[in-house]
Amino acid sequence: MVARWILRVHPGQQPGKQLQQLSQALEALEAESSGRWSVCVATHRRVQEESYIKTEAKAARDLSLVTFGNNTASVYLVLRNEKQLVTADQDMLTLLNRIALYKHRSTLVFEGTAYVLGDFAVKICRTILKPGEEVKGVAMDIEYVPASDAAAAHPALLEFMAALQEASTEPLSDMSVVETATAEYGLSDRDIAQHAAILYLTCASALLQVRA
Repeated sequence: MVARWILRVHPGQQPGKQLQQLSQALEALEAESSGRWSVCVATHRRVQEESYIKTEAKAARDLSLVTFGNNTASVYLVLRNEKQLVTADQDMLTLLNRIALYKHRSTLVFEGTAYVLGDFAVKICRTILKPGEEVKGVAMDIEYVPASDAAAAHPALLEFMAALQEASTEPLSDMSVVETATAEYGLSDRDIAQHAAILYLTCASALLQVRA
């Protein structure tokens, strides 16, 4: 497993300006663009129980679907309150739509550009609330390949951020590392995509709570 951080850029300047600053700083460090990328976080809430026959086994109150790119094989269903995560295949998605037990609440899309810089894989993006196309903010995903633990790799993150700030022609906006207890989901170090899904869900929840 690689060490990964997802940073949420604090509101201040316009998201477009923040994204441009990060992109220019990465290019100044001679980072190579590896193409476009996206992650979609769709959150659903259980409909009123009165509409269904009550049983002792109650459905989860909220569930989220995290999709990486347009790959339907990389969809993860997360029950955040219950600390459960499963791979959601197409049959499961079809079943969820048929039983209509959950109602869609929001979809936040992370979309931007991926870069490679030495031992770092970096993705910067704007976050868009669908379907209204409202930009909720900017986020940055950093992977440090040589390390397997984010805490142990913390010095490398600080050095990277310092280099990024030095390469920028203007002060970068403040950023916060998205933190969540992924260990509570019972994931192993090999579950790289699953760890990322939980981090993106946590980041999406924080961004949706911020008022413009």
